[in-house]
Amino acid sequence: MAPKDYMAEKEKCKRFLQEFYSEDDSGKKVFKYGAQLVSLAHRDPVLAAAQIASPSFTPLIMCPSQECVTNKSGGRLYLQTRGSKFIKFQELRIQEHSDQVPVGNIPRSMTIYARGENTRVAQPGDHVAVSGIFLPLLRSGFRQAVQVTRFTDVTHISTSYQHTVGRKSPPLHFLLYEALFDNASVFVGNINICLMGDPGVAKSQLLSYIDRLAPRSQYTTGRGSSGVGLTAAVMRDPVTGEMTLEGGALVLADLGVCCIDEFDKMADADRTAIHEVMEQQTISIAKAGIMTSLNARCSILAAANPAYGRYNPRKTLEQNIQLPAALLSRFDLLWLIQDKPDADNDLRLAQHITYVHQHCKQPPTHFSPIHMQLMRRYISKCKQKQPVVPEALSDYITAAYVEMRKEARVSKDTTFTSARTLLSILRLSTALVRHSHSLSLTLALSLFLSLSLARSLK
Repeated sequence: MAPKDYMAEKEKCKRFLQEFYSEDDSGKKVFKYGAQLVSLAHRDPVLAAAQIASPSFTPLIMCPSQECVTNKSGGRLYLQTRGSKFIKFQELRIQEHSDQVPVGNIPRSMTIYARGENTRVAQPGDHVAVSGIFLPLLRSGFRQAVQVTRFTDVTHISTSYQHTVGRKSPPLHFLLYEALFDNASVFVGNINICLMGDPGVAKSQLLSYIDRLAPRSQYTTGRGSSGVGLTAAVMRDPVTGEMTLEGGALVLADLGVCCIDEFDKMADADRTAIHEVMEQQTISIAKAGIMTSLNARCSILAAANPAYGRYNPRKTLEQNIQLPAALLSRFDLLWLIQDKPDADNDLRLAQHITYVHQHCKQPPTHFSPIHMQLMRRYISKCKQKQPVVPEALSDYITAAYVEMRKEARVSKDTTFTSARTLLSILRLSTALVRHSHSLSLTLALSLFLSLSLARSLK
């Protein structure tokens, strides 16, 4: 890596200050703004430089020329937008990474002002590296003391993610879908998991650990989350008065993991907002005149409790969890965790709990646990692999999927075997191949996944 030229960065910041800022008679820093004003008392336009020292700009009304002041003609000025010079402006709000915030603390946030080329560089949920000038912003109002808000005037913004084009092959191999969506659909590569089981089997502990382990994650609960809080909220900008979008948990967890606890307690109207995220990896917004689509390329890890206190094997999956089939079919793994009485396991768990309660630390083990930082580096290394499915296994995978559909139709299985099941097999196979640092899928691995999905939840 080439050494950074700090002198060039210093000169760049110096030119930025000289171009946009100046000092008035009292020594106050103001923002220079050039505007062309036309007076009724003059034939020629008057070029005036207005100084902006507040978030809002009010053009001059009276002509400041010497002729108008001497004659007291009171010539009125009108702003000519065609002759004025405008600079693109954007206000961003950034906050700390979740993995850098101490336990029990609130992430620190900061408002940054971007102008010119630095606008529209970052999207909601992006990781950015900002270099700029740290300045205080004075604001005073009616019957209020002067408030000081810290902000950073940006000179450069760089994102940490380069958008890559997905695969072009359509995921659904039917003639109708091929005719409608030829080379237009994207192969979704994120795995969605739903943990279902009895209370007290450490589902929330698993979600909390994944939230701390993932470099980019968001943790929320079903009862405390709404559809707007998960997707995006439309708010009015206090500076410009325009309607803006505030990203929710799924948008902020882009390219990461979104952990949702108590998934079954979420309202049906709020739960439907997740359908598009799990299928298309985007969030479509059509509110207050804003029609756009935000990226939400995240994996969803949800935890749900049975509706009757404990999981009843005699009832179907929908009767136990009371979640719609359209949502359950979007999960790649429906992981059932049951609390079955076992003398050996109950003894080990009781000894572990009492030891931690007495000594306030973990009991000694015969192996050393993997550090979180090392685990993050290992996962990042595995994601760099791009395995492929050999042509020899294509016929086997398609035949296995057709057989699974036939068995589900004959036995009237409660699980949902559809084209999404085939995509789940491919996604899980790719993940296991990456874990083994291989570049191709093997027959044994494909057979193992097919049998595992066929026998799950039975």
